[in-house]
Amino acid sequence: MTHELSVALERLDAYMEQFLSVSGTPGISIAVTDREKTLHVRTLGYSDISARTQVKPETLFQIGSIGKSFASVCIMQLVEEGKVKLDTPVTEYIPWLKVGFKPAVFTLHHLMTHTAGIVLGSEYTLSGPPGVLALEATSTGSTPGEFFHYSNVGYKIVGLVLEQVLRKPIGEILRERLLDKLEMDSTEPTITNDTRTRSAIGHVPFYDDRPSPLAGPLVEATWIESDTADGSISSTPGDMAKYVRMHLNRGQGPTGRIISEESYSLMAGKHVPQGEDYPGEFYGYGLGIEDVGGHTIVKHTGGMVGFVSSMRMDLDDGLGLIVMLNSRNNADDVAKFGAGVLCAAASGLDPAALPSRESYLEIQNAADYVGRYADASRSFSLLAEGRKLVMQYRGRSIALLPRDKGMFFVDHPDFHMFLLGFGKTGPSVTNAFHGPRLFFKGDVTRPKAFKYPKEWEAFTGHFRSYNPWLLNFRIVPRSGALQFVDAQSGIEEPLVQLGPGKFRIGRDERIPETITFDQVVNSRAQRAILSCGDPYFRVPTP
Repeated sequence: MTHELSVALERLDAYMEQFLSVSGTPGISIAVTDREKTLHVRTLGYSDISARTQVKPETLFQIGSIGKSFASVCIMQLVEEGKVKLDTPVTEYIPWLKVGFKPAVFTLHHLMTHTAGIVLGSEYTLSGPPGVLALEATSTGSTPGEFFHYSNVGYKIVGLVLEQVLRKPIGEILRERLLDKLEMDSTEPTITNDTRTRSAIGHVPFYDDRPSPLAGPLVEATWIESDTADGSISSTPGDMAKYVRMHLNRGQGPTGRIISEESYSLMAGKHVPQGEDYPGEFYGYGLGIEDVGGHTIVKHTGGMVGFVSSMRMDLDDGLGLIVMLNSRNNADDVAKFGAGVLCAAASGLDPAALPSRESYLEIQNAADYVGRYADASRSFSLLAEGRKLVMQYRGRSIALLPRDKGMFFVDHPDFHMFLLGFGKTGPSVTNAFHGPRLFFKGDVTRPKAFKYPKEWEAFTGHFRSYNPWLLNFRIVPRSGALQFVDAQSGIEEPLVQLGPGKFRIGRDERIPETITFDQVVNSRAQRAILSCGDPYFRVPTP
């Protein structure tokens, strides 16, 4: 091991320790490998915070959607064997498959690149066939091949194709065709109660109806059983290093090829851009691809109930890593830092220094938000302190915590239920929004009062189910539109009306996700049905 690589691994270990401390993540498990051998395995923290059980190298973590690449490898094996074709309509393998009561017209290529035009899918149907049958209640948003829209149910279909062609359950297929060949002896291809004693405990925020601060209180997550190809694998860092090595060697396993060089090139091909939220990033078959500093990075993240993971491989340097957490914090932050120091080491450079603990609060363009904001009854001011954005509100100074899509967590009781977001006119920030409230900046001319169709009054409010993937959401009116707000993440999307009581979730007309309101009592809809028929019911809490 070179001096530079030794330093890089020390920096990664230090970053892990800092990440656990700052984020409040219970436990973390990582492995680093090159094309030949595992270079580093490290575990920190607790697999179960209640019992104070330490994470160990043999502790299983659920890796979520990283499992999509496992299913894609198996499909490529069948392509090589002449048992399936990537461009054949999927109904050739699953004749009963329908979307909106019509036969499906997409292919395995469309499913594996998330361009089939179908919905994300709902996990309220726990196994593959019910989740796929639920597509009959949906419609496609775009012509297959035209638009990237991430779909878990699409990979459930991929798994059903594997099962139909090979006449075996997906767990057996993954074990025989991949896990055994890679000598991943500790990995479980499906999540069952039999694996629970070997697994870390997943953790979720104590409050499930609002965004969480860093290092907020946690509780044990709901345990689920799962056997679908979109993500049902539990693994250890040592085993995942073996899987990463297969990618670094472009399909070569320890005793022979898992898939051919040509098949791997298809898997890691830039088939489709991932959209404006991920500029410069592409999707292959179960893999994300991007160029970083002239290097091809192949990657994927995964999320389960109470677990998050991130896998990154540099196909040029031949170094890769896996990061697994047992809470819903950002494993990709650790993976990106690790990939950065490994890349520096491979180039003979001194790896990057450990960022400060304050870096979690840094905002590149903090000065853009500076100013006073007010609505009819509340006001606050924002100041830039270096790269931090600080709110002055009711005698307190509160550093804003950046979240996804340019939104921020504000650690004050008046702001806990929603994230704070901002609107722009051209390049200039002109307003801030928080749930239904709209705050205008400085001397910005306020528009006249926004008007809403009276029927919308029936749809606003708080809706809940006990689907652990999406427990509850709120529908709030703002700026002349209704907003769908995920209660836990705080991320929101506008609703676009399609018909009486039915809306598309998102502005882009190619998005297939919908919500339908019904069971109106006393002028209030009591039920909201998401795309695949997942029912949520009105609750009295705000």
